[in-house]
Amino acid sequence: MNRLSYCLAIHALLETIMQPKNLLQRHPVFHVSELNAYFSEHGTVNTSARNAWLSYHKSRGRLISPRKRLYVSVPPGRRPEEVQPDPYLMASRMTPGAVVGYWAALVFHGLADPPFKVVTVIAETRAVSFQFSEWMFKGVTPPTPLRVRNMEGYGVENHMRSGLSVRVTSAPRTLVDAFCRPDLCGGLEAVERSAERFSDPLEVDALVEYAALLESATAIGRAAALLEARRKQLDVTPEHFERLRAARTQAAGGAG
Repeated sequence: MNRLSYCLAIHALLETIMQPKNLLQRHPVFHVSELNAYFSEHGTVNTSARNAWLSYHKSRGRLISPRKRLYVSVPPGRRPEEVQPDPYLMASRMTPGAVVGYWAALVFHGLADPPFKVVTVIAETRAVSFQFSEWMFKGVTPPTPLRVRNMEGYGVENHMRSGLSVRVTSAPRTLVDAFCRPDLCGGLEAVERSAERFSDPLEVDALVEYAALLESATAIGRAAALLEARRKQLDVTPEHFERLRAARTQAAGGAG
């Protein structure tokens, strides 16, 4: 393709995708990697075309960028400073593969009450923390036992919000993570209140399995205390306690 044909092709592409309804209406928040995929679907991976698209919409007040490579769409009739994007959408798009965890995940699953102003994002490469409006987004890496086993996706669920997928740690994983890191969940008293709300017997197996997987004496002890206190409500069996005792023994041997 000669230069003239290339320029005409890019011009035709831009005329098609410059219209905000194509991407902006479907993606109130997006990472630049999603934009690259969108451009690829329309026949180009040209960086100049992508940057032209971003500049076009930013100059017209249709886009804001809370941090590098993360973009928020401005709805028609709104000013950029009026936009209050869904924090779960922002967190899940801080970096490819990002997962919402800890306190924000407890709130998501109904195990804690809003308001909350800190959203913890779990990513294999720790995302740089940043603040946008009233929200603080804090990046952390997955627990070490998951990283060494290449199991970073363990206990991660996909949920839909505003038509987009959001990755969130499951309720059992979130609670066990909170046992290990109460500092990321409002403190130990807040975590204990969240544990009192854990009420689904069908999730007990997952809670025990994950606590054992982490090989954390703290997590195992707090999980055992929860199950002991709620033995009848959660249909706890002797096998659950036996699994936790075996995991505690293994954790103690590893510590030694």
